[in-house]
Amino acid sequence: MNKLSTFLGLVLFFGILPLSFVMAQSEIGEVNRGIFTTEISEREPVDSLATIPAEIEQVYFFTDLRNMTGKTVFHKWYFNDEMSFEIPFEIGGNRWRVWSSITILENQSGTWRVDIVDGDQVLDSFEIGR
Repeated sequence: MNKLSTFLGLVLFFGILPLSFVMAQSEIGEVNRGIFTTEISEREPVDSLATIPAEIEQVYFFTDLRNMTGKTVFHKWYFNDEMSFEIPFEIGGNRWRVWSSITILENQSGTWRVDIVDGDQVLDSFEIGR
C-alpha cells in the first residue's frame, strides 16, 4: 500500500507540473496560424498558397490569434519591402480569427509580406511571391 501511495504521489506531482506550465504559457498571446489563401469560408482558409499564381488577383491572409483579448493587432502588408497598407483588428476573445486581403495588379510581380503587429512588436511575419 505504501508503494502505491508513493507511485500515485509521483504521478500527481509530475502530471500537475507540466499542466501548470502549459497553462502559464497559454496566457501569453501568440499567432497560432498565418496562411495565404484564395478564399475564406466559415472563418477558415479554403487552401494554403505557397506562391501566388498569375491567374489569381485577390489573395487573403488569415490569422488565428490566441490569448490576445482586448488588444489591437495589425496586418501590415508590404510589397517588395515597401509598406502598402495596414489593417487594424480589435481582438475580442481568447481565440480570434481575422483576415485581410489584397488585389494584385498585373505589374505587381515580386514578394508580398504580412507582418502581424501588436504595438511596436512584430509577432510574426509571412512572405509569399508571385
